[in-house]
Amino acid sequence: MAEEDIRASGIPFSLSFSGSGFLGLYQVGVVQSLLELAPELLRSACKVYGTSAGSLIAAAAVCGTNLEFFFASAEEARKSILGRLSPRCSPLASIRAFLQRTLPENSHQVALGRLHVSLTRVVDGQNIMVSEFSSKEELIQALLCSCFIPIYCGFIPPSYRGVRYVGGGFTGLQPVPNLEEAMITVFPFTGELDICPRDCPDIFFCFQILNIPLPPRGARRHTSISLVQNGFDSIPFLCRKI
Repeated sequence: MAEEDIRASGIPFSLSFSGSGFLGLYQVGVVQSLLELAPELLRSACKVYGTSAGSLIAAAAVCGTNLEFFFASAEEARKSILGRLSPRCSPLASIRAFLQRTLPENSHQVALGRLHVSLTRVVDGQNIMVSEFSSKEELIQALLCSCFIPIYCGFIPPSYRGVRYVGGGFTGLQPVPNLEEAMITVFPFTGELDICPRDCPDIFFCFQILNIPLPPRGARRHTSISLVQNGFDSIPFLCRKI
């Protein structure tokens, strides 16, 4: 995003939450820090983009829901030797139950035109951005599609409006549809994006399966806590630009 003071410039801006796999707790920390230190930043973002786990973070930011699911999910996975790869884990069922329980009944109206969910269309592998939801159930379906990882989540992809999709991260880890759009990007890996880890060995202490960052079992409990704390990397960004 440009260096101009966000509030003084008056330029409409958007937020973009990347795919993050098992590092979603980092983005939870980012949202928590923004809620504590700059809640107007979340409220004034004209669009909020998200893909994969980032779509759940984006939905929570737009609809004002809590983020306890990520902590509960991390704790549940920690109890198993295989973690989230355990056959006992049913990620889509857990996500659906969480969304049905926490999203307000008018969430589809709140999210309409503001929440943009990145999906990958199965039939042709094209990236599709959806922002129209006729019901709470349709919003949930879009989020489930964005989070779907073949094999890990199952073998039959979910559908949105009759079309099957898999996770948006397969066609773009950071949803930025328009390079001309003023955008604040949130990414759980060290890099040159607006809000990301500056020097975080915990985040790199991992291996990958299907392009999903997965911390070793022995590091999970410490990593879960430190990832949320590292999400307060938004503080330097706020100091620079607000």
